[in-house]
Amino acid sequence: CGCEAVGTACDEGMHHAVVDYVSGVIAGSAAILTGYPFDTVKVRLQSLKGASYRGPLHCALHILRHEGISSLFRGVASPLVGGALETGLNYMLYERTYAFLTDRDPRLAQYSATYYLAGSTAGLGIAFVLSPIELVKCRMQVDAHGKHSSSLACLKDVIFRDGFRGLTRGLTATQLREIAGNGMFFWSYFAIKKQLSLRTSPESQTAASRVLCSILSGGVAGILAWTVMLPADNVKTNMQVKAGKFDSFLLAARHIYRRRGVRGFYVGLGTTLARAFPANACQWLVYELSSTKLRQLSTLQLSDETSL
Repeated sequence: CGCEAVGTACDEGMHHAVVDYVSGVIAGSAAILTGYPFDTVKVRLQSLKGASYRGPLHCALHILRHEGISSLFRGVASPLVGGALETGLNYMLYERTYAFLTDRDPRLAQYSATYYLAGSTAGLGIAFVLSPIELVKCRMQVDAHGKHSSSLACLKDVIFRDGFRGLTRGLTATQLREIAGNGMFFWSYFAIKKQLSLRTSPESQTAASRVLCSILSGGVAGILAWTVMLPADNVKTNMQVKAGKFDSFLLAARHIYRRRGVRGFYVGLGTTLARAFPANACQWLVYELSSTKLRQLSTLQLSDETSL
């Protein structure tokens, strides 16, 4: 009986992990397509040539006039594939870390800091996957002259010039960004959602109100997370788009400060926050809907297997 109980628990844990991952992949794809044009403008503003633009709107109009609308999606293949898989990994690591912590000490479920700890842990894990994906993405986004025909061609060029170590450029900045930002992302989402839920009784909550709650919580969580993440993100962008110029986080950060002051770490803030609300609102809504549906299907499957 003990062995059967352990086996059942393992099966349930595996099912939950798969549901978390698949739901995250679906949500990540939706978020990336929603926010990518904003991200292209942000990266252009953060790059060394960003000072030539008067602001986000001027940058976006310049891209549309001189390069066409397709340039706003240049390099989307890399994050759409890799980023979607990374988002799936992010949600899976978060959910499994949170379950690990609260299963061993149920009292931790009472503290909102547990959301932050689980999110930060997941952020550290995904940084190793995210960093090379974003390196290719950033180089494609600043490639106004079409030097690389595709994300794969850009990836090959990085490996040819710098070896596989070149793919780790900006890893430290990515880790710092994700540990702080991912913790804020999950903590703020669940904290805001809890506060919104407390304002209405469970009986009065409808499907539409729950959807609106996810949209508002996800959008605001995205804004708060990116406000925390942007300084490290600016450093990361400068390290990744200019190979060999900045070999360390501190060197890149010092260059930004000398060139633009403290404001330099928040270049692209307007564009980032404009993207953060719709992209993350969409991501959380799709994740909640996908995970709910997949958990229902998973529960039915487990029930059928148990009955057999």
